[in-house]
Amino acid sequence: MADERLYTVTTKTNPMLYKEFFRMYYKENLKTMRIITTISGIVLIILAAFIFANDLGPVWAFLSAWIGAVLLVYPRNAFRKPYRQIKGNIAETKFDFFEDYMTEKCAGQKEKYSYSDMDKIIEKGQYIYLFHDKNSVSVIDKTDMKDDGAKSLAKFLKSKAKYIVKK
Repeated sequence: MADERLYTVTTKTNPMLYKEFFRMYYKENLKTMRIITTISGIVLIILAAFIFANDLGPVWAFLSAWIGAVLLVYPRNAFRKPYRQIKGNIAETKFDFFEDYMTEKCAGQKEKYSYSDMDKIIEKGQYIYLFHDKNSVSVIDKTDMKDDGAKSLAKFLKSKAKYIVKK
């Protein structure tokens, strides 16, 4: 019974899938860094305004404001570099879901993941992100599923691992 296939999904990668994946991955894994850089950026911009208002040197004010702006913007766009490097890659991944584990087959390689070892599962928009651990993620495109397959798979996965739905 445990080796009976319950769900099968085949997802084809495309540039939008990669973009949404990297955006989600960096947002999830760089939370602390984004908070720290945001606070640092705001402090540096306030410092720049103080330096400029007190006539302590326009070069220092400009430098402080520039570094502050970079710290505010860069972490929110960090996903773009790896996305540009991989967006042209096209692959097809087949996911099979069983009672206690799932398998993922892509380019002839097959991986097996236990639900109990899974870090978390996040559903956002048309994608389901399966975080196997901090550095390994699988992406399922729900539009590749027929009928109510996405809803029933989501219900099944909610019973197996930490499942988060994000808007």
